[in-house]
Order: sequence, then structure tokens, then C-alpha cells
Amino acid sequence: MGKNIEAINSKENLRDRAKKSLSEKHFEDSEYENKETEILIYDLRVHQIELEMQNNELQRLHRELEESRNKYFDLYNYAPMGYFTLNEKTIVAEVNLTGANLLGIDRNKIINQRFSKFIAPEYQDTFYYHRKHAFETNEKQTCEIKLIKKDGNQFYVQMETIALPQHKKNKIQLQTVIIDISKIKETERKLRITQSSVDRSSDGIFWINEDSKFIYANDAASKLLGYSIDELLNLGVPDIDPNFPSNLWPEHWKNLMENEKIVFESIHKTKYGESILVEISANLLQYDGQNINCAYTRDIRERKKAETKIRHYNDFLSLLNKILRHDISNYLTVTSISLEMLETKDIYLKNKAIKSIGRSVELINRIAEFENILSAQSQQLVIVDPKKILEDLCKAYPEIVININGDCPGIMGDMALRQVFDNIIRNAIIHGKTSKIDINIKEKEEFCEISIADYGPGIPDLIKNKIIGNGFSFSPTDTTGMGLYIVMKLMERYEGKLRIQDNNPHGAVFILEFKRALD
Repeated sequence: MGKNIEAINSKENLRDRAKKSLSEKHFEDSEYENKETEILIYDLRVHQIELEMQNNELQRLHRELEESRNKYFDLYNYAPMGYFTLNEKTIVAEVNLTGANLLGIDRNKIINQRFSKFIAPEYQDTFYYHRKHAFETNEKQTCEIKLIKKDGNQFYVQMETIALPQHKKNKIQLQTVIIDISKIKETERKLRITQSSVDRSSDGIFWINEDSKFIYANDAASKLLGYSIDELLNLGVPDIDPNFPSNLWPEHWKNLMENEKIVFESIHKTKYGESILVEISANLLQYDGQNINCAYTRDIRERKKAETKIRHYNDFLSLLNKILRHDISNYLTVTSISLEMLETKDIYLKNKAIKSIGRSVELINRIAEFENILSAQSQQLVIVDPKKILEDLCKAYPEIVININGDCPGIMGDMALRQVFDNIIRNAIIHGKTSKIDINIKEKEEFCEISIADYGPGIPDLIKNKIIGNGFSFSPTDTTGMGLYIVMKLMERYEGKLRIQDNNPHGAVFILEFKRALD
């Protein structure tokens, strides 16, 4: 723009351009009285063109200035930070739209107000010294304060202020930039909470680099191993864990890179040579552009002692249970035989006693099944073939017609799966009095459906959902109902589903859904 102004003020340049423009125009030849008149008219025409050029140049400059002003207006008003101009008494002389929006107040209602009006009470002193130093030093000053919005909510801002002289009035103004840092402050707060949680965690926490060196350790890690945190930061995993010498660390690191999380047990050596059994949860993290192993370490010595004690108690209870079952079964057998040999005219009373003994034997068998369930809880689910289990089980009921159709070769189960099928089949025979059972096996996309249909009297609708409760019974034979409860508990272990429907023309259908062993 300065060059354009110089062009306007350069008469020689402008006159040369005017003459060139005049030479390109065509005028009719005219006879003038004398040479002076011809020169005068020529000069007037050149001057006219000069004026036209100056006018065009001024109009162009005016348009450029208008465009520049509009750009400045947009940059000023829609900048991502608030701009405030304050006088010597910190009264707001100007504010951009962003500044007004930050406060949630119309711009016209901010101008001519003291800026301190919008500052939280606890930060008034901070602002006072901030603007005082700006006036005294004529250098940019920076501080963080809280401002108050129209609705009363407070938010953090970073304030940058510089004092600039106002030449025309011989006064000084403060040019202040306001940046909303509420999100930054909230992030910092969360980071402090996270850091405090990590530092004060009851589990030992280590950050380990690819070279097996500790780059962070919390207070619990220091307390567990007896080293100070500074001492730990000069050590590495091989210094405290005999299971991970330097030559084995690369393989462990590779395993972590592939799986991202590994949980395992190991041994840590304290500063004083004591061995501590620990459970370690190693987690792959990205930090500052590098891979980090964030390892949570827990002392499990007391837990292991408790597990051993519980295992001993369970072994003892299991042995006691077997002894009691064996002895009671023997006594009941003797009693049953004695009753059968007993000569009495009261046949009803004799049959009632024998029947009661039979229920006692059945209850003992159910307790044995519960023992198997408890044993299975500690085992992993494996892939089993339900059709093979059912075919083998059906051999125990030769007097009943049992049809098995379909196949689903792989479901997730264990050794107790046989008891699921046996309880349903036995209930259908004993309580449903069925003489025929149809078993259909269907392979679905993610599960295997096995339906067991009998042709007994069926189950009333009111008690279909209650039949699987512990000890519930509806049959006239007055059994404990524990068998179907065992079925339900095992299905929960297999993460399966059980539902009961009516059979056609009569009877009940038990539908079991098992998770398939997907490849």
C-alpha cells in the first residue's frame, strides 16, 4: 500500500503514464490559432487523464483499505481468545466478540465496566499485581485467574497483558488477551488425582522400559521391597525377580507386545534377601512415544496360605462326606432288607418306610452330585461331545425307549455335564412316568440346542419357572426337587440357558442351550 501512495505522489511517473494514455487515444485534427493554444489544450488533456488516474487509484486504495479493515474486524472479533482494552483505571474500553462470549454477556454491557467486576473474589489481588507490574515494567505479564460468567459459574483463564502508550491522549492502555484454560485445568486435576491414586495404591506399581529398567515406582513398591524409590529407579527387573534374568527378558517383552496384558505369579527379592510370592499384572502402555510395561504387583503370601488352608478343609469335608454317605447308605440298606423280610399285616406302613428309605438314598446321591459340582468349579471348561455322553447315559435306562437325533460335536462343559442330562431323564422317568423320551440335538451358529421331551403328565404353567428352585417339588411322589436345581446351577457354570415348554400332545420339553466350542 505504501508503494501505491508513492505512485500517486510521484508526479513524473503519473504524468508519463498520462501522456502514454493520451497518445493511445484518437482525437480529430483541429486547427488552433497558434502553437501555444495547442500546447495548452494538450496539457489540459494530460492533466485530465492524471486526475482520472489519481481518482481510480484512490478508489482502489479505498477498496483495499475497506477489505483490510473487514479482515481485521473478523480476525479481532472471531479470534479464539478474548481481547480486552483497558484504560488506566482498568475500565473496559473495547472487547471482541470472543471475550463477550466467554463471559456470556452482551458486548455493550461490558464496555465502560471495571474489569475487576468479572474476576472471582479470591483472584482480585492476583489481578491487581498483574496490571501493576504491566504498568511499571512495560513488559508482557502473564497470570492465571478465575472469571465469573453471567450465570455465576466460574472458569479458569490465562491472562496476558502488556501496557501500550496512547500517543494522541498521552495515556497508557492495557491490551489484555484472555484464553479459556478450563479444560486444561480439569485435565490437570484428573492427572493429579490419577497420580495420587497410583502413588498411594496398596499394590506395588512399576513402569518398566524395554531394557527392563524401572522408570517409575510407587510408595507401595518401595515399602514391599525395602528399597527407596531412588534406589529402585537405579535397578531393573532382573535385580529383584530371579525368574526374569537379563537373557529371558526379551522373550517376556515380546510376549507382552503380542498380548498387551499378562497375569502371572512370580517371586520378588527384597533388599534384605527375603523372597515374596507375588501376582503380577503386566500391561502394555504407550507413554511419550515409547512402549512401557505398567506392572501391578500384589503380595499374595497371605492369600496362598488361606487357599492352602481352605483346600485342606475341603479335602477333610470331602472325606467326611464320603464316610458319612458310605456308612448311612449301608445302614439304610440293612434297614431296607430287614423291612422286606419283616412279616407284618400292615403293608401300607411297611411300604411307607421302604419308600422313605428310598428317598433318603436319593438325597445322599444328590449330595454326592453337589460334591462333584464343587470339584468341577475349580476346573476349566473343556470341549465335550454331548451326543456321546447321552448315548452312554441311555444304556443305564434299558427299559425306556430313548431316541437321539442330530449332532453337535463340540460344546463347552466338564465331567459334571452327564449329571445335567441324567437328572432331566431320571425326573421324566420317575416323576413323569414316561415310557419314551425324544432327544434332539441342533447345531446353531454360536450355540448348541439340546431338547429332551417326555410324554408324561407335563408341568403346570404356574410352576414352570419355579421348578428349578432349590428344594422345590410339585410331584405327588413328594421328592426334594433338588435334581433340577443341580441342573440349573451347572447350566450357570456353562453360561448356558434352560427353559421348559409343553410337549404335544402331553408331557414336558426341557430345552438346553450350550456355548459351542468355536474354532
